[in-house]
Amino acid sequence: MSGLIWNDPELLSDYKKASSLPGLYVIGRFCDSFPYLASSALDDPYLGANWPNGFIPEYVGISESKRRGVKQRLSCHARTKGSKRIASLLGTGVDLFFIVAYGEEFAKFEPFYIALRMPGQFDCNIRDENIRSSRKQYREIRAGMSQFELDFYDGIDSEYDGM
Repeated sequence: MSGLIWNDPELLSDYKKASSLPGLYVIGRFCDSFPYLASSALDDPYLGANWPNGFIPEYVGISESKRRGVKQRLSCHARTKGSKRIASLLGTGVDLFFIVAYGEEFAKFEPFYIALRMPGQFDCNIRDENIRSSRKQYREIRAGMSQFELDFYDGIDSEYDGM
């Protein structure tokens, strides 16, 4: 995850501290047995640089909006209008925090975190982000194709079994 640098953790209720820039965000909590510490100095090849020590990621999301950005998405979660599972955790009084890697280029990392998750990570992500990401990439590829290419690929017989 080269170049991925997280900000220091902030309470989800302090979502107004987030920027209105696009980016990748993670909502999580800290281990009960691990004291709250700021970001680690380590550059983890999977989690990225500055991943907080003892941080349990519950949800990963993106905002590609250049107008409202991450702040708007975090606002939805903090007001229990986003993920139902995040809303449930907030309802039980769990302190949730957020970290953000700002930049449009980091939005592509969301499906990787979901695909590579381990037990106890991103348990609040219930939508299949890989399908959503694949559909988005499909639309982007088709948008860059000429009419000739579209006609050609749309005319291919998908039922053909090679026989």
